[in-house]
Amino acid sequence: DGGDLDCGSGLLLIIKKAMDPLESGQILEVRSRERTVAEDLPAWCRMVNHRFLGSEPGDNTTRYFIAKGSAQEELEQDL
Repeated sequence: DGGDLDCGSGLLLIIKKAMDPLESGQILEVRSRERTVAEDLPAWCRMVNHRFLGSEPGDNTTRYFIAKGSAQEELEQDL
């Protein structure tokens, strides 16, 4: 749960730590009340080679879904 954090205030660090132990293709659910995450999170996913799967708005929070990219894909993107 990212609470009110935006992507520039530490949310991406929390997401990265949560993604690290996952295998390629596994899905992480991120919850946030911060509106700017809706634009920033998909852009970050493209930059780091994860797949942004979409979002589901809720009463007080929005749920975002990210599939972890593979290390091989990350390596190829760096080249």
